[in-house]
Amino acid sequence: MLLPMMPTSNQFDRIIHDFEHDTNQLSFEFICANPMEMFLKFAESYHKVYAAGGLVCSSEGDMLWIFRNGKWDLPKGKRQRNEKFSTCALREVEEETGLRNLKITNELPQTLHTYMENGKRILKRTFWFEMHADKTQTLTPQTEEGITKVKWIAKSDINRVRRNTYRSIINLLEDYLKENK
Repeated sequence: MLLPMMPTSNQFDRIIHDFEHDTNQLSFEFICANPMEMFLKFAESYHKVYAAGGLVCSSEGDMLWIFRNGKWDLPKGKRQRNEKFSTCALREVEEETGLRNLKITNELPQTLHTYMENGKRILKRTFWFEMHADKTQTLTPQTEEGITKVKWIAKSDINRVRRNTYRSIINLLEDYLKENK
């Protein structure tokens, strides 16, 4: 979308509303002179939520995935007040998968995604961490969070995950795989 000037908050709300109700439009882009100013104006239309999660690997190179609400995903969750992002990531991975003795080995890029919750627009920023864990542990899906499976998946089988996950997870995964060939 090429805009001649910075939209007002009301104009942004209208653009977002139209996008949310157009089932044929999967994404949109703004072309502008000042992307940060545009993003900050866009973000005004959303309630901000902060979360953290983990891309967990085994010593064999397999990756841990959860199946939540019909899609493959990585374990993550909302940060509690004053909680460090690394602490949140470890807590959420443990709660959602049953894994223990996780070790953070690297900080990964953050992701942003939007969704609706109770009629409110949410912009969620997730802080990601690469983690390692022992693959022989018993996995326990946190069913009250909609998680029905927790599974180690080999990098060679990762395409089945790519076909049924979220765009932000695909971007994170591709960045990770590029860096860890």
